[in-house]
Amino acid sequence: MALFDLFRAKHKVVADPFQRDLTREAEQLINEGNASEDEGNLDAALCLYDRAIACAPNLARGYLNRGNAMLQRGDRPGAIRAYREAIQRQPDHAGAHFNLGNALYAAGQVEEALLALRQALTIQPRFPDAQVALGNIYDDLGRLDDAIDSYGQALVSSPGSADALTNLGLALCRAKRYNDATQRFQQAIDLQPDRPYAIGNLVSSRLYACDWRSYEHDIDTVLGAIERGLRAISPFQLIPIATSPVTQLHCGTLYTLDKYPARPPLWRGERYRHQRIRVAYLSADYHNHATAVLMARLFELHDRECFEVHAISFGWDDCSAMRQRLLGAFEHFIDVRERSDGEVAELLHRLEIDIAVDLKGYTLNARPGILARRPAPVQVSYLGFPGTLGADYIDYIIADRIVIPAEDLANYREQVVWLPDCYQANDGTRHIPRNVPTRAAAGLPENAFVFCSFNNSYKINPDLFAIWMRVLQACPDSVLWLLRDNDDAVSNLRREAQIAGVDAERLVFAPRLDLEAHLNRHPLADLFLDTAPCNAHTTASDALWAGLPVLTCRNGTFAGRVASSLLRAVDLPDLITDTPGAYEKAAIELFHRRDRLAEFRQHLVHQREKLRLFDTDALRRHLETAYHEMWRRTEAFEAATLLAVGQDGAT
Repeated sequence: MALFDLFRAKHKVVADPFQRDLTREAEQLINEGNASEDEGNLDAALCLYDRAIACAPNLARGYLNRGNAMLQRGDRPGAIRAYREAIQRQPDHAGAHFNLGNALYAAGQVEEALLALRQALTIQPRFPDAQVALGNIYDDLGRLDDAIDSYGQALVSSPGSADALTNLGLALCRAKRYNDATQRFQQAIDLQPDRPYAIGNLVSSRLYACDWRSYEHDIDTVLGAIERGLRAISPFQLIPIATSPVTQLHCGTLYTLDKYPARPPLWRGERYRHQRIRVAYLSADYHNHATAVLMARLFELHDRECFEVHAISFGWDDCSAMRQRLLGAFEHFIDVRERSDGEVAELLHRLEIDIAVDLKGYTLNARPGILARRPAPVQVSYLGFPGTLGADYIDYIIADRIVIPAEDLANYREQVVWLPDCYQANDGTRHIPRNVPTRAAAGLPENAFVFCSFNNSYKINPDLFAIWMRVLQACPDSVLWLLRDNDDAVSNLRREAQIAGVDAERLVFAPRLDLEAHLNRHPLADLFLDTAPCNAHTTASDALWAGLPVLTCRNGTFAGRVASSLLRAVDLPDLITDTPGAYEKAAIELFHRRDRLAEFRQHLVHQREKLRLFDTDALRRHLETAYHEMWRRTEAFEAATLLAVGQDGAT
């Protein structure tokens, strides 16, 4: 979400009669500076603004425009000083307070930024840009009610603002009010039909709400727009509807060129001579988050004789036990929340990081703009985003031969690294379910067969749900246990069940719980039904770790093959199907073969410590072998190419 645009003064202030000629000259210099700034010549613009200030030291506009230019060149302290100078000369200049808020927030001075924006609105109550800016800060701070209120005020001031409508829709999504968000996104499209990514926002909000009334039309519209080279949807929003890695490549390439194009590289081939390879993991998720749950043990096990491991953290500190664990897992833990992408990239370059590993891709709170500046000789995508980023500045993507088979290599901008088992890291020391609640406490019928799927609601689609409903019809005394993601999805799914002829009460919704309590309830289910075309990822690992068998259907993208990779790594390939029909048939057969399900469960529980999926140290060795080879190639001036790590750890 863009923060806000700069305000540029368009109206001349009344000049002192004795200074009229100098003021007129200053105004002309400012206009020439604006033209230079528009052409991208910031140095010339600053010279012209300085000359204007020398001519008319009390003219606020000169300082205001000087601040704009300094902010554009990344000099936030200088911009803040200039805006304060403008305000000193014209305290009632709402635009100067607005721009000061912009610069203060960019500098991480959140409370002062809020004060500046509120002052702008005190001076000019109907100032929609300031209201949107205030909403954006509230949104970033997680103060969703305040954000929604600010965007609403912006719409009162400017009912035709597609920006305000879009940002309001995004805030409503974060508040899990997806039906309301859908209305706002549709209004934005009605105002601006060709608005970039507008249809993606609309379709995504409908998916989260499980509102499928225009599903086929929505999907055809999005995929058709991608084929025509339009900026229709973000790569993350595409995941639950993509069935082809070709489509993902096209989408990722468009998005990267638009949002995160390559910048002049900071690393220009200089050679580092470190005793240990310096690896930096970049993430917003160093707290109680699925990525941290999967990766914490790997971070702890890294070979410190060969690797110097850094955490580059741009997410919040939730003061959790996981946060404390991660602080101790790294040799260097650097919080960069208040630094810009450019500053973080310069930090990585200054630290002489050899291998930068992005754990976010295009997921929530990602910052691809850091690696777009090429701060490190080797740049890698791992774990966070299941697909290509479409960016030439990412050298490798960590995978395995199931999630990225040989026939799909050409659809990845990155060079693929095949690990010998599953690509996904797991923590083999995590909590094992012990305090299992009663079915009654979980809201489940005592003697029913429990199918479950704890995936987020956006991964469910009408074709998959139709299969589930047929399975319930074929399996008497069974229920489907789903995650209560949002109230809109619950209402819509119950309606869809009734339309399919299934009693809506056979859908049981589980509230979100902390991870330990969530794992503890898994043994209450009999069979986990995976989603398609986007599988369960961490959710499937949770189920397998808890001893719950997972039935999946392999699909055509990375995201649609993750569960197959996981099942291979726990030696349960019989739970992998290749067609929707086979998936449906297998679910019904397993309902009748309780003995077979019991065998699968016993295998998962009794062999847990021997299963490859949960052998963190083996994964660590394979990954470090890959890092060694990446660095060897760089040192030998070799290009990045396909890298396959063998079963014995050799390439």
